[in-house]
Amino acid sequence: MFPKRHVLSCAMVLLALSVVAWPDWWVAKVSAPIIALLPGGFRVTYYRDDGFSRVLHQRTERHLVNDYRNALWVRRILGLPQSARWEGWLEVPEDGEYTFFLQVTGGARVFVGGDLVVDHWDSPGWNIGKHVVATLPRGCHAIRVDQRLPKKGGAIRLRWTGGPVPPNTIIGTPQVVKRRPVDES
Repeated sequence: MFPKRHVLSCAMVLLALSVVAWPDWWVAKVSAPIIALLPGGFRVTYYRDDGFSRVLHQRTERHLVNDYRNALWVRRILGLPQSARWEGWLEVPEDGEYTFFLQVTGGARVFVGGDLVVDHWDSPGWNIGKHVVATLPRGCHAIRVDQRLPKKGGAIRLRWTGGPVPPNTIIGTPQVVKRRPVDES
Protein backbone atom coordinates (compact mmCIF):
# COMPACT_ATOMS: atom_id res chain seq x y z
CA MET A 1 0.00 0.00 0.00
CA PHE A 2 1.29 3.47 -0.87
CA PRO A 3 1.53 6.15 1.81
CA LYS A 4 -1.39 8.59 1.71
CA ARG A 5 0.84 11.51 0.68
CA HIS A 6 1.95 9.59 -2.45
CA VAL A 7 -1.64 8.81 -3.38
CA LEU A 8 -2.58 12.50 -2.99
CA SER A 9 0.51 13.59 -5.00
CA CYS A 10 -0.43 11.23 -7.82
CA ALA A 11 -4.03 12.42 -7.57
CA MET A 12 -2.94 16.05 -7.95
CA VAL A 13 -0.84 15.24 -11.04
CA LEU A 14 -3.70 13.35 -12.67
CA LEU A 15 -6.13 16.11 -11.77
CA ALA A 16 -3.80 18.71 -13.30
CA LEU A 17 -3.66 16.63 -16.47
CA SER A 18 -7.45 16.52 -16.56
CA VAL A 19 -7.65 20.25 -17.29
CA VAL A 20 -6.31 19.63 -20.77
CA ALA A 21 -8.91 18.94 -23.46
CA TRP A 22 -9.61 15.36 -22.45
CA PRO A 23 -12.68 13.47 -23.62
CA ASP A 24 -15.78 13.01 -21.45
CA TRP A 25 -14.75 9.46 -20.44
CA TRP A 26 -11.65 10.93 -18.72
CA VAL A 27 -13.82 13.27 -16.66
CA ALA A 28 -16.27 10.52 -15.67
CA LYS A 29 -13.87 7.62 -15.08
CA VAL A 30 -10.61 9.20 -13.93
CA SER A 31 -10.86 12.74 -12.54
CA ALA A 32 -14.07 12.27 -10.51
CA PRO A 33 -12.64 9.45 -8.32
CA ILE A 34 -9.45 11.47 -7.78
CA ILE A 35 -11.45 14.44 -6.52
CA ALA A 36 -12.97 12.23 -3.82
CA LEU A 37 -9.46 11.85 -2.30
CA LEU A 38 -8.89 15.58 -1.86
CA PRO A 39 -9.75 17.03 1.56
CA GLY A 40 -12.21 19.76 2.54
CA GLY A 41 -14.10 22.40 0.67
CA PHE A 42 -16.68 22.09 -2.07
CA ARG A 43 -17.07 19.44 -4.75
CA VAL A 44 -17.64 21.52 -7.88
CA THR A 45 -19.04 20.03 -11.07
CA TYR A 46 -18.82 22.11 -14.24
CA TYR A 47 -21.23 21.48 -17.11
CA ARG A 48 -21.09 22.04 -20.86
CA ASP A 49 -24.63 23.43 -20.80
CA ASP A 50 -26.70 25.69 -18.59
CA GLY A 51 -29.07 22.87 -17.61
CA PHE A 52 -26.63 20.95 -15.35
CA SER A 53 -26.73 17.83 -17.52
CA ARG A 54 -23.51 17.44 -19.56
CA VAL A 55 -20.54 17.09 -17.17
CA LEU A 56 -17.40 18.82 -18.36
CA HIS A 57 -15.10 18.76 -15.36
CA GLN A 58 -15.01 18.20 -11.59
CA ARG A 59 -12.69 19.67 -9.02
CA THR A 60 -12.41 20.66 -5.37
CA GLU A 61 -12.54 24.30 -4.34
CA ARG A 62 -11.60 25.24 -0.77
CA HIS A 63 -13.73 28.42 -0.77
CA LEU A 64 -16.75 29.62 -2.71
CA VAL A 65 -14.91 32.28 -4.67
CA ASN A 66 -13.72 32.00 -8.26
CA ASP A 67 -12.79 34.29 -11.15
CA TYR A 68 -13.17 32.13 -14.24
CA ARG A 69 -11.56 34.60 -16.63
CA ASN A 70 -8.10 33.61 -15.37
CA ALA A 71 -8.59 29.84 -15.25
CA LEU A 72 -6.81 28.01 -18.08
CA TRP A 73 -9.16 25.02 -17.98
CA VAL A 74 -12.15 27.33 -18.49
CA ARG A 75 -10.71 29.06 -21.53
CA ARG A 76 -11.37 26.05 -23.71
CA ILE A 77 -15.12 26.29 -23.05
CA LEU A 78 -15.59 30.06 -23.08
CA GLY A 79 -18.28 31.12 -25.49
CA LEU A 80 -20.42 28.07 -24.68
CA PRO A 81 -23.36 28.13 -22.29
CA GLN A 82 -22.08 26.62 -19.06
CA SER A 83 -22.96 26.13 -15.45
CA ALA A 84 -21.42 24.98 -12.18
CA ARG A 85 -22.80 23.18 -9.14
CA TRP A 86 -20.98 23.65 -5.83
CA GLU A 87 -21.82 21.01 -3.18
CA GLY A 88 -20.69 20.43 0.38
CA TRP A 89 -21.72 20.38 4.04
CA LEU A 90 -21.82 23.64 5.99
CA GLU A 91 -21.13 23.53 9.71
CA VAL A 92 -23.29 26.18 11.42
CA PRO A 93 -21.64 26.90 14.80
CA GLU A 94 -24.75 27.95 16.76
CA ASP A 95 -28.48 28.63 16.38
CA GLY A 96 -29.18 32.11 15.05
CA GLU A 97 -29.54 34.50 12.17
CA TYR A 98 -26.87 34.41 9.46
CA THR A 99 -26.45 36.94 6.69
CA PHE A 100 -25.38 35.66 3.27
CA PHE A 101 -23.97 38.00 0.63
CA LEU A 102 -23.68 36.66 -2.92
CA GLN A 103 -21.81 38.39 -5.73
CA VAL A 104 -21.98 36.74 -9.13
CA THR A 105 -21.86 37.48 -12.83
CA GLY A 106 -24.43 35.37 -14.67
CA GLY A 107 -26.61 34.10 -11.87
CA ALA A 108 -26.72 31.76 -8.88
CA ARG A 109 -29.02 30.14 -6.34
CA VAL A 110 -27.89 29.07 -2.86
CA PHE A 111 -29.60 26.18 -1.06
CA VAL A 112 -28.88 25.38 2.61
CA GLY A 113 -30.45 22.25 4.06
CA GLY A 114 -32.46 21.85 0.85
CA ASP A 115 -34.11 25.28 1.25
CA LEU A 116 -33.55 28.11 -1.24
CA VAL A 117 -31.76 30.79 0.79
CA VAL A 118 -30.46 33.16 -1.91
CA ASP A 119 -32.03 33.54 -5.36
CA HIS A 120 -29.86 35.74 -7.56
CA TRP A 121 -30.46 33.86 -10.81
CA ASP A 122 -30.76 36.99 -12.93
CA SER A 123 -27.82 38.90 -11.49
CA PRO A 124 -27.41 42.34 -13.09
CA GLY A 125 -23.67 42.22 -12.42
CA TRP A 126 -20.85 41.84 -9.93
CA ASN A 127 -21.31 45.24 -8.28
CA ILE A 128 -24.93 44.52 -7.35
CA GLY A 129 -24.77 41.64 -4.88
CA LYS A 130 -27.62 40.18 -2.87
CA HIS A 131 -27.93 40.16 0.95
CA VAL A 132 -30.23 37.62 2.59
CA VAL A 133 -30.75 36.87 6.28
CA ALA A 134 -31.65 33.28 7.20
CA THR A 135 -32.31 31.63 10.57
CA LEU A 136 -30.31 28.42 10.83
CA PRO A 137 -30.07 25.83 13.60
CA ARG A 138 -26.70 24.67 14.86
CA GLY A 139 -25.28 21.65 13.05
CA CYS A 140 -24.24 20.36 9.68
CA HIS A 141 -26.38 21.33 6.67
CA ALA A 142 -26.11 20.41 3.00
CA ILE A 143 -25.12 23.45 0.94
CA ARG A 144 -25.52 23.66 -2.82
CA VAL A 145 -24.92 26.57 -5.14
CA ASP A 146 -26.19 26.37 -8.71
CA GLN A 147 -24.37 28.86 -10.90
CA ARG A 148 -25.02 30.00 -14.46
CA LEU A 149 -21.88 31.43 -16.06
CA PRO A 150 -22.01 34.12 -18.74
CA LYS A 151 -20.39 33.41 -22.09
CA LYS A 152 -17.19 35.29 -21.25
CA GLY A 153 -16.11 33.67 -18.00
CA GLY A 154 -17.59 35.29 -14.95
CA ALA A 155 -16.98 35.25 -11.22
CA ILE A 156 -18.64 34.23 -7.96
CA ARG A 157 -18.14 34.93 -4.25
CA LEU A 158 -20.36 33.90 -1.32
CA ARG A 159 -19.75 35.44 2.10
CA TRP A 160 -21.58 35.03 5.39
CA THR A 161 -21.68 36.33 8.95
CA GLY A 162 -23.64 35.71 12.13
CA GLY A 163 -23.11 34.21 15.57
CA PRO A 164 -19.37 33.61 15.99
CA VAL A 165 -18.69 33.91 12.21
CA PRO A 166 -16.75 37.16 11.60
CA PRO A 167 -18.13 39.68 9.06
CA ASN A 168 -17.30 39.09 5.37
CA THR A 169 -16.14 35.49 5.85
CA ILE A 170 -15.98 33.67 2.52
CA ILE A 171 -17.79 30.36 2.85
CA GLY A 172 -15.31 27.48 2.66
CA THR A 173 -12.97 25.39 4.73
CA PRO A 174 -12.98 24.74 7.65
CA GLN A 175 -16.77 25.33 7.80
CA VAL A 176 -17.40 23.36 4.59
CA VAL A 177 -16.50 19.74 3.90
CA LYS A 178 -17.34 17.53 0.92
CA ARG A 179 -18.85 14.71 2.95
CA ARG A 180 -21.29 14.87 5.83
CA PRO A 181 -19.36 14.43 9.08
CA VAL A 182 -20.18 11.35 11.14
CA ASP A 183 -22.33 12.15 14.17
CA GLU A 184 -20.24 11.28 17.23
CA SER A 185 -23.06 11.46 19.78
